[in-house]
Amino acid sequence: MFAVFIPAISNAEDTGLFLRAVVKEGSAKSLTLTDEDGRKVLVSSTAITTPDDVESATTDGEDKVFIRFQFKSSAHSKLKKATKSMIGKNLAVIIDGKLISAPVVRDSFSSGVSVTGDFSREWAERVVERANANPKG
Repeated sequence: MFAVFIPAISNAEDTGLFLRAVVKEGSAKSLTLTDEDGRKVLVSSTAITTPDDVESATTDGEDKVFIRFQFKSSAHSKLKKATKSMIGKNLAVIIDGKLISAPVVRDSFSSGVSVTGDFSREWAERVVERANANPKG
């Protein structure tokens, strides 16, 4: 499991959960997102995970709401490989069209991720509902 603390950041075009590598230089294969302070963040246009890779999602927490995403076994090897190669680099966490965070990967992970942040329980529950409504195949 990989835990992420998230300062609220917004403005992405994808909906659902996407994990993307943060890149240093723009190219035809990068997207520019804007954080809440107006800073530009370049991310790979190729997603490491997409909503189709999510097996299930739950939300919990009293003081800090968090969302736990469990990935399908078919996504485990690509997550492990990608996050292993990204140790020390930033990983963009994009949920429901918002760039939530771009934490530094400290260790590889494959089966799930917990995301905490500056979001309401209602928003987290909507994200969970949509993630769990995605066809599981």
